[in-house]
Amino acid sequence: MQPDKCIALIGTDMDHLSVNPAIHPAITAANAVIGTPDVLKNLDPLDVRKISVRTPIAELLDEAAALLTEGNKVAVLTNGDPLFYSLGVSFLERFGPDKCAVYPCVTSLQYAAAKFGIPWGGINAVSVHGRKGFLSLAHAVSLGGPVCLLTDKINSPDNAARFLLQRGVTNYTIRVAARLGCEEETLWEGSLIDATGRKFSDPNLAFFLPDASLPGPHPLCSGQPESAYAHEGGCITKWPVRAAALAALRIEPHHVVWDLGSGSGSVAIEAAALAHRGHVLAVEHKDDRVRNIEENRRRFGAANLDILHASVPDCLEKKFALPKGTDICGDAIPPPDRIFIGGGLSRDANKAERLIDLAWEHLRPGGRIVASCVLVSDVHLAWKTLQKLNPDADMFLVQASCSAPLGNDMHLQALNPVFCIAAQKSL
Repeated sequence: MQPDKCIALIGTDMDHLSVNPAIHPAITAANAVIGTPDVLKNLDPLDVRKISVRTPIAELLDEAAALLTEGNKVAVLTNGDPLFYSLGVSFLERFGPDKCAVYPCVTSLQYAAAKFGIPWGGINAVSVHGRKGFLSLAHAVSLGGPVCLLTDKINSPDNAARFLLQRGVTNYTIRVAARLGCEEETLWEGSLIDATGRKFSDPNLAFFLPDASLPGPHPLCSGQPESAYAHEGGCITKWPVRAAALAALRIEPHHVVWDLGSGSGSVAIEAAALAHRGHVLAVEHKDDRVRNIEENRRRFGAANLDILHASVPDCLEKKFALPKGTDICGDAIPPPDRIFIGGGLSRDANKAERLIDLAWEHLRPGGRIVASCVLVSDVHLAWKTLQKLNPDADMFLVQASCSAPLGNDMHLQALNPVFCIAAQKSL
């Protein structure tokens, strides 16, 4: 171990052989070694305190801190590179680079890529190990390139493939490497559909590789025509209004966006393109409309869009979460940075005002709300309520006309004027 370092973060080979003290003298200099049972059993001859990795990790870090306070040196053994989605990251964040010496080994990604013959320089590596849902996978596939997914028993390759197919991301193949470095090592490749019917030995990782020969979703971008969406009886925000409302929301790539009273989900779908490193939630209470949102999510491959089948403002009056499962981005709904209210105002004035008030309560500091209204009574209510919350709220009118056939020619057909009221919450 380097003289000025008191923690050694040591990577092991896939078969754990590199933890031999002759290869890593930092282990012999340590008073305590932290690792998984499989790794620690190779150190049985050593007269050193052995600590098995456990959760919560915070307790393990506290125990390491206590050892350091007593003047001990600690070695932490991890598989592959200690700083590649591994335990070493937690130690580095807690104790800092001045106290940590890092001894990397080949990562599981590198090892598996070599086995499959996949160049890995441009691969987007993400982890769902120990996490809830596939939001990071949704972000990765939005870029359109190859992805390496580090998995666990719940967030497994078959569930990941099912997640992508449900959301219309069909233009990928999958390769799975399981039990790397062991006698039971297996390599498998196939289609996403084939993967949903298989179970893979744990631990494993999966490569998702884009395939131009496979049909994929429609381009995920703003300004899509209404004909591209499934919707009922014209219940859809027209594209000029959609474009103006999304501009007023000022969505950034990392934002969490809620679309309350989502209807066909067209605003939520196009918000998902803008918040491609964020998370979008569409809330709708009518069964047929929920099915339309699901279909539209599939058509456009909006993988970072979750759907909550619930009514507003009722669902906002209590702490709520998505149903648990492996087919969602995550079972918790983070507070929103942006909220669009496109429906739910034209029923009961008291409920409509309560909806805006509750949405404002959930909104993060610095967040924005945009409400679109067609009826004059809704305009008055939304303006009055949002001005009460922020006197600097503003309003604009979208008055657009779109081309339509007329005889042997065409003319411009006016759309209903739509008012949009926007307000920003102070930091």
